[in-house]
Amino acid sequence: MIAALPIAGAEALYRSIGAGGAPGCRARAQVALRSWLGRLAEVDARTGLPLPQSWSALCRRTADIPDQQAAPPDQPGAILTHVEGALRHLMAQPRQRIVRSHAMLPLHAARELDSRSIAWLGRQSGRTVREKLAGKAGMLAVQRLSSPDTLENRLLRAFCLRLEHLLSARCAAFPGNAAEEELLADLRHWLRDVAEAIGDWSHVPPNNVLLQDRHYRKVWDGWMRLQHLDAQVLRDGDQLDANWLTVLRWKLVGRLHLSGQVSFPEQPCYLGSEAFSIDVERGPVLVGLPFDARESGLVDHLGEGEKGGYGFIRSGAARLYFHHRAMRDTGDFQKLRRGTRVQFILRPDGKARAIEILDERHEGPCLLVLRPLEPVGFELVLGEQAIAVRLAAPQSGKPGVLVGAETVGISGFTLEEADRIAERLCVRLQLPAPASAPCTVSRPAPNIPAVVDLTGLRPAYATGARAGELPFRLLRQYWDTAQGEVALDLGEASAVTVRARTPLLSMTDVIQGRDTADVGRRDEAALAFASRLAEFFGDVPLTYLTPDSIDDFALGAARRGLNNSFTRAEPLPRSVAALFDWLSSGSEGSSVNPGDYVLVLDNVGDAVTVTPLQAHAAPALEASVPEAQGMAWEKRPVTEAGAEASLEALAVAMLRRQRCPAADELGAWMGGRESDGSLGLAWEVEPKGWFNAHHIAPALPAGVQQALLDVLKRAKDPFKRGNRCVAVLLACGDESLMRPVAEALAKAEWPTWPTRSLVGGAAQLLDWQERAGAEALWYERLPDLSIRIPEDGRYRRFDLVRDSRIEPRRGIAQVIPVDEVFTLPAGHNVLQLPLRQGSLSESGKVLSYRLRITSPVFPLEHDVPARLHLSFSYGSNDPYVLSFIPCDSGKAGFASVRASWVAADAHELAAHVPAPPPVRTWAELQQQWKSLGLAVLDQRLSAVYHAFVRVRAQGYQKDEVKRLVTRMRRDLRGLMLDIWSDRRSIDDPDCPAAFSHAMRSCIPVLAPLNDEIWLECVAREELRELAAEFMFLMCSLRADMPPEAEATVRKQVERSLQDKQMLGRTRLSLACLLGHPDKQPELLGQIMTVLEVGESATQAVVVDMLGVALWRNPELLEVFDADQLRLTIAALGRRLHMVGHKIGARGGVSVDLGNELRDCLEVLLALLRTRASAQTAIARMLAVGAPAVSELAGVLERMEPYVCQPDTRLRPRIAFESHKPAMLDATPDLLYLANLYLLGESGIGQIRITGVVDED
Repeated sequence: MIAALPIAGAEALYRSIGAGGAPGCRARAQVALRSWLGRLAEVDARTGLPLPQSWSALCRRTADIPDQQAAPPDQPGAILTHVEGALRHLMAQPRQRIVRSHAMLPLHAARELDSRSIAWLGRQSGRTVREKLAGKAGMLAVQRLSSPDTLENRLLRAFCLRLEHLLSARCAAFPGNAAEEELLADLRHWLRDVAEAIGDWSHVPPNNVLLQDRHYRKVWDGWMRLQHLDAQVLRDGDQLDANWLTVLRWKLVGRLHLSGQVSFPEQPCYLGSEAFSIDVERGPVLVGLPFDARESGLVDHLGEGEKGGYGFIRSGAARLYFHHRAMRDTGDFQKLRRGTRVQFILRPDGKARAIEILDERHEGPCLLVLRPLEPVGFELVLGEQAIAVRLAAPQSGKPGVLVGAETVGISGFTLEEADRIAERLCVRLQLPAPASAPCTVSRPAPNIPAVVDLTGLRPAYATGARAGELPFRLLRQYWDTAQGEVALDLGEASAVTVRARTPLLSMTDVIQGRDTADVGRRDEAALAFASRLAEFFGDVPLTYLTPDSIDDFALGAARRGLNNSFTRAEPLPRSVAALFDWLSSGSEGSSVNPGDYVLVLDNVGDAVTVTPLQAHAAPALEASVPEAQGMAWEKRPVTEAGAEASLEALAVAMLRRQRCPAADELGAWMGGRESDGSLGLAWEVEPKGWFNAHHIAPALPAGVQQALLDVLKRAKDPFKRGNRCVAVLLACGDESLMRPVAEALAKAEWPTWPTRSLVGGAAQLLDWQERAGAEALWYERLPDLSIRIPEDGRYRRFDLVRDSRIEPRRGIAQVIPVDEVFTLPAGHNVLQLPLRQGSLSESGKVLSYRLRITSPVFPLEHDVPARLHLSFSYGSNDPYVLSFIPCDSGKAGFASVRASWVAADAHELAAHVPAPPPVRTWAELQQQWKSLGLAVLDQRLSAVYHAFVRVRAQGYQKDEVKRLVTRMRRDLRGLMLDIWSDRRSIDDPDCPAAFSHAMRSCIPVLAPLNDEIWLECVAREELRELAAEFMFLMCSLRADMPPEAEATVRKQVERSLQDKQMLGRTRLSLACLLGHPDKQPELLGQIMTVLEVGESATQAVVVDMLGVALWRNPELLEVFDADQLRLTIAALGRRLHMVGHKIGARGGVSVDLGNELRDCLEVLLALLRTRASAQTAIARMLAVGAPAVSELAGVLERMEPYVCQPDTRLRPRIAFESHKPAMLDATPDLLYLANLYLLGESGIGQIRITGVVDED
């Protein structure tokens, strides 16, 4: 380090600034560096300390040009900024205390006397008071005066005295700052006048006023910082060279980030308030991804021409030509095959060059690493290039910087020199930069209504004649740090870290309500996003587009945030915007008649919807809005397609083809309109590495196209035959996805029209509505809304909204009639009832919200019948307002009870999943079987062995074989399942020694029998039942299976998965084998393949098998990946549909149908444990409100009238304590349990699963 010239403190530092020579230069550099750090800080208004900030915000501030006329924001400047407002308030209105004293007061002024005053009066001559005071002008009385001499004002005076000297030196060093000079004059005036009556500060502990009053607390904070100020100034002087290197390092980082040459992952950054430091959450080593102009794709075609080999590469939606000479290594052309993944650089003429083959051994991206060097310096590492940056020994009295082996002289430790060296380092790194400049969009003109589509990370907007995309994303990330949770705005981020404890939240997540975190986080994100929009648009009337799949409850957080930031904010469904975009186009076929309808196909996130809009005659519009053709439109309830057709699912599939290390997590962020690369994000997936997608164009498989056509047909079914479908509007803007759909619709003679601009259509609607006045251009038929109430021993629907139409007028409450009477039950403090949307015939949708009824009058002493008053207010914070009004308020004792709508708590639901029964130890197992003892298994296995030898000697007679099979099932199944469940092994330390010894002797003897009977059953089909039982003996041993048995078991598994009949016989064996820790991944993958391609009967067997395996081996669920879980849930839904259809056709539940229903419900309960998964993609699949939950709940609800009968017995194979209410006595316990967990109803915390009983 270079020797420093001593500067005594802050005042001396300011006095040195005007000096010439080295002391003046050093003082100016010291202040400039501190001011640079101060400008980077985002300060907490309460404490005055720097707040954590995002990486991109910090880098933007490093490039800010300081105002040369402004006072420097160094340490004293930061203290002044923090205390100035409080100081001016306290100087004008300091706290006062009342001082009580005795004084000779005029008689007219004596208002209070005490014992001392009476004693004085008694010493005066005279017999009466009149005589004692005769001739006296005054008397001794109590005097109360206000005084500013308080403890807090003594500190205020001491602070002002110290500040006055500091501010005087500061104003002399930086003249011309009117605000600081005015403050200095006010300080001096206050110290001369008011402060004269205030005593000296004696350094006592602070009182409550100093710590809790918002003005004095700032003075106290400023005082404490002043105590350390001189030491900080001395330290900065000693470390001036190290501080300058810190500035150089971050100026370099800022340049690389802002130019787009390097993408650094967003993370919290912390600025030191005392030490000159910038720390980041993930440590001092900074890692970034350099910009890479190379793109990747698949070889689509290869051929030979006159000039040699050529080919085409499919990259996204583009098909690029290349010649064999374009290969980086021309010899690699012979290695190319169709489907080979290659990497290339795109030429300006649209051809590919510098082509390389990518394979599994391809190294990851070359990263830029900045690491600190001791004692002072840092190192840049880029591939094999390493540049160390240190301070060089001064030459001719001037400092220098050692860049690698080169010494670069600098004139001093100034910001200008740091900029020059940073630019020199950028040139030396030779990093390419993106061709496109960063997105910079000026704010729109004020007072013009705006329209914004909230369904994209970078939303589209329109205001007046201007349209485009916002210059920032609506995306936040939450970091769990030592300082608590830190929310980062990723609006301008270039790279994002994907990790378990840093969840991402977009506006789409807020709207869809699908965040797995608490509701408070969604509200915080909604307010932050709304504030950014208000900052961009100003307080103008705002219309925001929302997906049609979103209900009014899920939209609550976004609606509250926007209503808080805008005076007038109104939602508008995307389908309505698409409709008016089509109507305003004047295209052929846009003329309509009453009764005609339009279908709007939309694809947002994980939802695919078709929304019908039907025309109705509105003659009043013909004059005011001729373009509307005298028609008003009614938006009807939406029809949803399966999630496999969603943009999210298609993006996940494409990311997997690109070998993305976290396709499930990134699919939600890379689907949709951002898929063309405009998203501009690199992703660091911990601990798997980096992923950067230049172009992602999800393909649309033929099966998905057919699914979209099917959902269009379903949406068309409710209309009468005479109604005409005049258009199918494609609202999704991704051309690569919609083109195949448009072509398929054209072949089927559907009138198809891709939308031009949804925000443009919404803007057109606003213009027409202004001309139409009070006449509405469109109406909305609200989706049916219901709750479930107990009746006749089971649940039934209670309709709150049914076939109701509203006019979309903001702030106008429209009454929705509810005819049925609701009975408020006695004995409840709170009622929480799950909400369903849609009719029973359509299955409807389970909402992630609850109807909550509570009141100070609860609990009621008796049931109270009540009528419901329900109103709907479009666009309000609480659109639905529901009150329960007693039919007889006098008898009830209250006038009304207002209900509320609350979101289901994801954390609570995850904490109350159907937990597996407690794992029993060997001692508990032995205690349970104390009447028989574990030794009975040895005896039964020995008996089976001798029985088999006898049957074999008799030539496997049919009756003898059947008796042996029956004996093995009766004597061995229950014991084998119980003993070896929960990963127990005879190698466990607590396994009884006698039992372990007996099994080690017995098991190897049985393995050859399994080999023998398997060979026999290949030729003799009648022995397959016996072979399946011996296979069960081996598989049930799991980890204790003898090595010599594994070859035969492997053959048996392969045969079982190929033969439907054999699969049915060995389902229990395979379920046990899934508990073998070494065989789980491979066997599960094979079973998933069967589940995917097998027939319905085969899928039923696999579902049943998984039910046994998941309850006997609960840890198996952790092995499932997202695809396997999605496949299992879909198979379960199909099986449950089939069982429900059979039950409905029969009109009741037979024993066999009861067993099939039981199998489905047990699998469902096991799968619901995924709600507690740490993986967001998995936890969302069966979350309350997920499409799969709605589908499964609808199937169960439709079969309830047939299942909920007094004679129905489901015979569950899991034991549990349900505490089922008496009013649901007709509902089977297992069905009650499944509904309770599936819908997340209150009471799930009281359920306890105690065990798994023996299999049939």
